[in-house]
Amino acid sequence: MIKAVTRLALSQILTTVMAADPGNIRTVPLDPNQPVTIAVGTHTVTTLAFPKPIDAVIGHAVTSEADQVTATFQYGPDQPEDYLTLQCLRPGARTFITLLSDKRFYLFELQWSLHPDALVRFEEKPNLPQGREVSLAEVFQRRPSFTTAHLFNLLKLARGESVLRPRLPDLYETVETRPAHDERRYPNATTVINKVHRFAKHDALVLEGEIINTGDQLLLYDPRRLQIRIGSSHYPATLTQASGNVPVGQSDTVHVVLVGGVHGQREAISIQNAFYLLLPPPPDISSTKPAASTATASRK
Repeated sequence: MIKAVTRLALSQILTTVMAADPGNIRTVPLDPNQPVTIAVGTHTVTTLAFPKPIDAVIGHAVTSEADQVTATFQYGPDQPEDYLTLQCLRPGARTFITLLSDKRFYLFELQWSLHPDALVRFEEKPNLPQGREVSLAEVFQRRPSFTTAHLFNLLKLARGESVLRPRLPDLYETVETRPAHDERRYPNATTVINKVHRFAKHDALVLEGEIINTGDQLLLYDPRRLQIRIGSSHYPATLTQASGNVPVGQSDTVHVVLVGGVHGQREAISIQNAFYLLLPPPPDISSTKPAASTATASRK
């Protein structure tokens, strides 16, 4: 008798707790390749909300009828709607059902639980392409192709920036410009970068500078072999505009265009870096250590 009373009291307590538990509310991506487990209670109703109507419910030991003799779960309604209600008929029950919606089948595992789901919203996954690893060759192929004409156009915009920016501000909307004085000394020459322009859209830099002949003979150099040092990295010039010779005591104006990184990647180099113009190493020129720091170039 005592055991019977105890069981009855325990049953009443469980019924009260389960009735008072509002249940979980969650949102789940709708994926036909990913089964979803649904916690269903005996004294509560679990609702599944779909983005489109449910056309069919397929499963074992599930019913939409009032007859609950053999079924372990009951669902409703039995006509196409964009929601489905579930209730467990037998504690401890477990089964699988398949739902047909928008010509796709979705698998669900129904499990009896003392802490059931109250509402499960299903959202369609965005149709995004799956990522994959790309080769270095593909990086080169997909980088914007800059012809000589495009590079010269950037050079013209940089050289005319002080005059054109006030008149044609739209052309310079994404162009940053700052003055500079980044100097590198050689035994018979000094190179100076005086101005830096950054074309963010093209991942390009245009540097304006000069080469000063401080020696006692004509200074000859190959403009195509000029490099820019940024931090500890050396960048070969993509395009240069310079004469290649500097008389004694005079200077030669130099423009250098850099596009992307050495290996074809976007570099996004900030114009706040220090930029040093490096001369090619002919036999009569030996470089000395610059006074500036050799910190790695920062990105923007």
